[in-house]
Parts: sequence; structure tokens; C-alpha cells
Amino acid sequence: MNYIIETERLKLRELTLDDTDKLALVLSDPQSMRFYPHPFSREEVEHWIKWNIDNYKKYGFGLWAVIEKESDEFIGDCGITMQQVENDLFHEIGYHLRKEYRGKGYATEAARACSDYAKNRGVEQIISYMKSDNLPSRHVAERNGMTFVKSFTKTVMGKVVEDEVLYMKDLNANEKIRDVQIEDAERLLEIYSHYVLNTAVSFEYDVPTLEEFKERIRNTKKKYPYLVCEKDGKIIGYVYASAYSSRESYSWTVSTSIYVDKDYRRQGAGTLLYRELEARLKEMGIINLLAGTAFTEKEDEYLTQDSPKFHLKQGYREAAHMIGIGKKFDRWYDLKWFQKKI
Repeated sequence: MNYIIETERLKLRELTLDDTDKLALVLSDPQSMRFYPHPFSREEVEHWIKWNIDNYKKYGFGLWAVIEKESDEFIGDCGITMQQVENDLFHEIGYHLRKEYRGKGYATEAARACSDYAKNRGVEQIISYMKSDNLPSRHVAERNGMTFVKSFTKTVMGKVVEDEVLYMKDLNANEKIRDVQIEDAERLLEIYSHYVLNTAVSFEYDVPTLEEFKERIRNTKKKYPYLVCEKDGKIIGYVYASAYSSRESYSWTVSTSIYVDKDYRRQGAGTLLYRELEARLKEMGIINLLAGTAFTEKEDEYLTQDSPKFHLKQGYREAAHMIGIGKKFDRWYDLKWFQKKI
């Protein structure tokens, strides 16, 4: 079998008419297609596959079958098609997965791989679009590094849909990870201030002064990596490690902390930062990473479950759960510790 793309957990290949029954589990399922005008008939599923086969011949790409490596099961489609948005033609990343395979990060994994595929073939810009209330699909676009552009109207399956939203990513955008400089402190403090003043992500009540923040950077850099992520020359996030304990037995264990600009979350910066931090720490002989995150069973305006979920996707596992350990905004919050061995 000739696979177009392979990721850690998935394989993507061209669709054939033999896939009709499996693809119908997605496209003909009312729940999966609730954001479309209607579920597909079998004839429409076959037409969908034929459309993509034509795209393979015309463009060299289309929506591909997504296969789970572990089970060799067909779980949906994902790929690149040419889509008209108002007066412009774009390369669009689309994805449709069987409902029992959602919530595992598969759509994000496949979409990012398709984004890389497009970039490697000289595509400069990609989009995804969906109905405005399709939050799962919007989150996948955000995790694929796309940003919201606008709302628009589009004809879908012969029906005019007025609440479509467009997400876009410039594949030539420059993202790089580098060591922090003391001159970065003001920008980093700007990022951190949001989490202090508006969220329970940080249990600090007051934003530190610029001099206090600079001193924190200096103290960390004496022993551990402190990194920033730049996009087009602008710092959009930072990460650092610190001693878990001063006792010698803990010399191979560190705590990790990461903050991403609120306007650049779910765009891959956190993953890039953690990846480089782990590489640096591994060279130092560090074995254990610990990350403490505020937690609430019921999300509120000050705290979501994004940070715990992010750490689980980065390969951490939950190691401890402390109940009602921090009070902020006159509410009690839990603290979860996550551990990863490198």
C-alpha cells in the first residue's frame, strides 16, 4: 500500500471506491454531519470519493483516507482541497473522523501533517473553514496554527450557509526558539500579566515588577534553560525549568513552566517550546519533568482544563491531585501535578 503521509499514529493514503462503506460511517452519520446541511446518502459518499480521485489527478492531492496504525482501521479522511472563499481560491485542510475516534488528537495530528505536506510543496498559505458553532473543528484549526480571519457566506451542498468562519495560516511565517535575553523581560511580563490578572492559571495575585521579573530570569538562567518562541520577530511564548527541590537526591528532577500569549494559543508554540526544553534538559542529564497546573472540575471564567489536557498530549501523566489548595478570585482551585520521564 502506498501511503502519502505517515505520522506517529496515523497513515494517509488515497481514497478508493472500496472505502465507501467505511467513509459512510462518517459522512452518513447524523451526529458527525450535524454541521452540514444533511448527512450524505450512499450515492453522495461515492460522489465524494470520485471528486477526490479527480483531485489527485488534477492537483496531486485531495482528501486522503486516514488509517490508525495500531489497529489498521479506517477512521475518516483528511487532506487538502482547493476551495473558493468569496473571490479567492485557497488550499484548504479538511478533516472528518468517525465519532468513536474523536477526542484523541487524531484530527490535529493529521491536519498538522497535511499542513507540513503543503509547505514542503511550496504552498504559501492554507485555510480551514467551518460553521461558527463547530467548536471542535475550530479548535483543530487553532491547534494547526491557524488564526481566525473573518465570517463569510458560502454555498454548501446547494444550501447557502451564512455563518461560516475562515481560519488561515501563512506557511512562510517565521517561528524560532531561542534563549531568553534580559531585554525580553518586558514582553514576557506582558504575556504573564494576563495570567496573573485574569486567570487562575497563575496563583499569584499581583503582577511582579519588571525588576522582580528580570531577577527571576537571571536566577533561572544560572542553572536551567529559559527559552522564548518568536514568530515573525515577536515573542509569543516562553518556557523554563527550575529546581523541584534543593536536596541533592532531586538533582535529576525539574519543574517546568510555560506561558503562551493568549492570542497565540493552540497554534503549536507550546509544543515547540516544550520540545526544545526537553532536548536541552536531556543533554543536562535530567530525567524527570514535573509540571503543576491549576485545576477545576467545572470550568469557569478564570480557569479551563486546557493546561492539564495540553500536558497529557505532551506525554505527561497525572501524578498527584491536591484538592482546594489555592484560593483566587474568592474561589478554591485544585492543583494537579504531571510527570514525564525523558
